Amino acid sequence: MAILDKLLSRSDDADNLKGVEFKVGDIIDQRYLVRNVRKGFMGLVYIARDLRSEQTVAMKTFQAKFTWVDSAIANFTREAEVWMRLGSHPNIVEATRIVTIAGRPHIVMEFVPGVSLREMMRRGRLRFKHIVDFAIQICWGMQYAYDRCNLIHRDLKPDNVMVTPEGIAKVTDFGLAQGASVSTKVRWGHDSQHNESKIVTHASDLFGGSQPYMSPEQRAPGTPLGTTSDIYAMGVMLYEMMIGDLPFKAPTVAELTHLHCNVPPPTPSEVRPDLRRGCDHVILRCLAKKANDRYQSFDELEHDLQWLRKYHLGEELARPTVSISLETQAADLNAKGIVHMSLHEYSAAVKCFRQATELESGRATYWLNLGMSQVALLAYNDALKSYEHALTLHPSRDEEVRLHWLAGESHEYLYQLREALEDYDAALNLDKKERRAWLGRGRVYSALALPKEAFQAYEYASKLDPNDPITWRSMGYASLELNQAKQALYYFDQALKVNPRDAQSWCGKGQAFLDLKKNNDALQAYEKAYKLDANLAEAVMGLAKVRGTGAIPR
Repeated sequence: MAILDKLLSRSDDADNLKGVEFKVGDIIDQRYLVRNVRKGFMGLVYIARDLRSEQTVAMKTFQAKFTWVDSAIANFTREAEVWMRLGSHPNIVEATRIVTIAGRPHIVMEFVPGVSLREMMRRGRLRFKHIVDFAIQICWGMQYAYDRCNLIHRDLKPDNVMVTPEGIAKVTDFGLAQGASVSTKVRWGHDSQHNESKIVTHASDLFGGSQPYMSPEQRAPGTPLGTTSDIYAMGVMLYEMMIGDLPFKAPTVAELTHLHCNVPPPTPSEVRPDLRRGCDHVILRCLAKKANDRYQSFDELEHDLQWLRKYHLGEELARPTVSISLETQAADLNAKGIVHMSLHEYSAAVKCFRQATELESGRATYWLNLGMSQVALLAYNDALKSYEHALTLHPSRDEEVRLHWLAGESHEYLYQLREALEDYDAALNLDKKERRAWLGRGRVYSALALPKEAFQAYEYASKLDPNDPITWRSMGYASLELNQAKQALYYFDQALKVNPRDAQSWCGKGQAFLDLKKNNDALQAYEKAYKLDANLAEAVMGLAKVRGTGAIPR
């Protein structure tokens, strides 16, 4: 906690706005019904019901107390991107998309029914078969992570392995809770020259690891970390599962570090004489003090674990077969396209969605996603064609509503305001509670210089989702157009309570203060906006205006 206190003490913000955290029973973004809330060091996880797909998902973000810790936010976002790039593997918890809610990035993830490996260990000693099978599956997942993105987990431990009721082990939490930084940008496992690239981070980059599982090199600042650091952690896990205790325990970090770095671990078979033959070799090789003396890959470790399994149980653990039907290929391409969209790689997303529509042309969802990616590339007419085609494919009611308001946005971008209003009305005729359609109507009315009607549309949207900062900000700007500066201040404040880092709301607040002749307050608001986004033209011009110099701020 000392590290957290030190980080938080660096904030020089006069206000204490932290943003919102949701509780059980809340509906996030009019889509996710919160069923449970879990917190870690930095992370915040909502277990929620996706009301659109009727599936349970996990949504991970960072806690509100980190709102003004820029390094923590940057590290969370960077790790989230790496996790997204991992894609789908049976032994890794899949991250499906990144969405911004209340100003924070949220990773929407596969929900794993079952318990953590830690919980299974608490319930009693695991059978040899279960230990070996879980370990082999962890090797499969970790080797895939290295092959796919050359990723180092840095916090492999029983708490970060989920086990389904069917006995499938899935690795989760790729460093997110610890906020570890990486030293190179990863792109599907290759660098910009398309060469294999290894992520190397240093112990000094970490907020902190899980002490009982950290390798000797993780405890030495400036020491490069690689695959072998995770293999050491795997060795600690194997020891703990097979023996029922950790190889090293000490009351202080300094003493524990000394043990891990300098003292050989107790020989497992001496602690448990009934330990099966061959286990000593595997565990002690994982726990070698020097990285070069350990297994050099999870493939190597899996090979020996499979030998143990075959020697003692008669057969190796078979890898699960994967279906390669056209429908499966199309679904995989669609999922990959969503990942590219989440990472703002829109050309790659368009390619994936086009391939998905070619393999399965009758799925409205794929055409809808294609249209959204085309909008991101400013190809509005192409997007409209995609939406129109999707509407001919008998989409679900929810998809039909989305297609109409998405078409409205494309018409709006083309400044075809009458057509945009018709699309938003079509969406609202199907679902009066579609907040995005109300927001679209408000924008169209504002463009038509009808601020009163715009405000009424925004006001209705705010009742549908009071935790949407964009809605409150829009009400603030509509109030400014109605010459109601005091009322505008209230709405901008509401937006900032939800998302304190919304630079546009700080700008709106600055304009409201200017209208009220409160130049000092206006200056502070514009300075806050400029600090958050130095490229925001409204912040730059607002500072120049309030200073009365016309000079661009430095």
